[in-house]
Amino acid sequence: MTDPNQDLEAKEFRDLVWNIMVEAGKPNLADYFPILHRIDPQGIRRRMTGHFEKLIKLFDGLIKERLEQRGVGNTSESTSTTDDLDKLIKMLQIGEIDEAHIQHLFIDLFAVGTDTTSSTMEWAMSEILRNSETILLQGGILPEKLDMEEKFGITLAKLHPLRALATPVVL
Repeated sequence: MTDPNQDLEAKEFRDLVWNIMVEAGKPNLADYFPILHRIDPQGIRRRMTGHFEKLIKLFDGLIKERLEQRGVGNTSESTSTTDDLDKLIKMLQIGEIDEAHIQHLFIDLFAVGTDTTSSTMEWAMSEILRNSETILLQGGILPEKLDMEEKFGITLAKLHPLRALATPVVL
């Protein structure tokens, strides 16, 4: 395992993924006004394209490095590592996929896949709100029966389940 603060490739990878997530999280006017899509007034698409191109170059370097380690003509698994990249390189060598497939698969796995954590948290929180009456705290205690007396100098208020209120839309 390498220290991401020491290894330049790891730091570059971390920074690229971070920058992609920052750009993806920004509100984009072109999403709300499709006529602006070609203009890209905020430059988000341009910056995202640059980040993804750098990420593809980084993955291309990793693929070439692994190909050199294995030997280009060697299709046997003579190396001690057999990770997903080795399996994909084996498929590359027999002609099932090409390097672009590997690069874009890694983009999906590493860059785009990081969004699943926030999606999972949103889903979990919505399930908690939808089924708040069935939730049991540690030890099988319902939230309504929780003793909220003063602990450690902090007085906690009685828990009340969150409720969504319908509000009329005025046009």
